[in-house]
Amino acid sequence: METTKPPTRPSRLVNLDQFEAIKLRMGLNQKLMAGTCAFSEPLDLTFSENEFQVLKVMAGERFSVNTVVRKRAIAALGRQKTVEVMDELVRLAETEHEESAVRYEALKAIGALSTRVGRVLMEKQLNAGSPELALSIVGYLYQTGEPEAKQQADRFLSLRKNARIRQAWDRRQKPNGRQAVPQPDRNLNGRLH
Repeated sequence: METTKPPTRPSRLVNLDQFEAIKLRMGLNQKLMAGTCAFSEPLDLTFSENEFQVLKVMAGERFSVNTVVRKRAIAALGRQKTVEVMDELVRLAETEHEESAVRYEALKAIGALSTRVGRVLMEKQLNAGSPELALSIVGYLYQTGEPEAKQQADRFLSLRKNARIRQAWDRRQKPNGRQAVPQPDRNLNGRLH
């Protein structure tokens, strides 16, 4: 009896150096991720025109597996002062089917571009957005340290309809009673290793 092998195709190595768009995207991924480590240098904010176009695409890619790169692209866009960028960030912040983390990142980037526009959009999202997004916005408003931002957050939390968000905020602010003390490792007989 003869066995036949199923047909398979041989693996191929593809040289990506000949594809400029792929090289550009890979380089931009590395550039965006470079500043994520606490011990690395901050994000380099100089982008060529081609990189800028790819950056806009990366910020809008909803089905990307790497949310961190997408959030970094949004933050980097927030430092580019153009009307086109502001429009893209507003679109991301107001799109209801976007993840809360992405919408929050877009709101922060808008706030970095224009404090007034950022506050107006944050107020709008506080009243119409998801509770998770509202909680993140409240944290951001308190974190800025500006009196107007703190008043905006206090005003939002004081409303009766926002009682659950206020409770979640209070829980986030309070430390958990006792701190867990690490226990030494023990073997099956109860003796220390």
